[in-house]
Amino acid sequence: MIAKILGLLAAVLILGSASIASAPRNIKWFAVAAAGALIIAGIVVWTTSSTQALVAAPKLSQIDPVQIMTSAKDLPTQTFEDMTFVF
Repeated sequence: MIAKILGLLAAVLILGSASIASAPRNIKWFAVAAAGALIIAGIVVWTTSSTQALVAAPKLSQIDPVQIMTSAKDLPTQTFEDMTFVF
């Protein structure tokens, strides 16, 4: 149904006037019609889409950052030489 409306609108805009002076006006109306069609298509897709995922996410092992930090051993250390009062 929307395709028929857009097809008729495009035919009217393109074939409606063949003069060179009205060509920018036809292009503007065609751009407005195309933008309207995109907006309508987006609204239709948004309203008909489901909000639930089709496949449930798998239950993988959870990463515990506290356990990783407490069990880390032999990590490299950074040294800092304070040279504040060296003149």
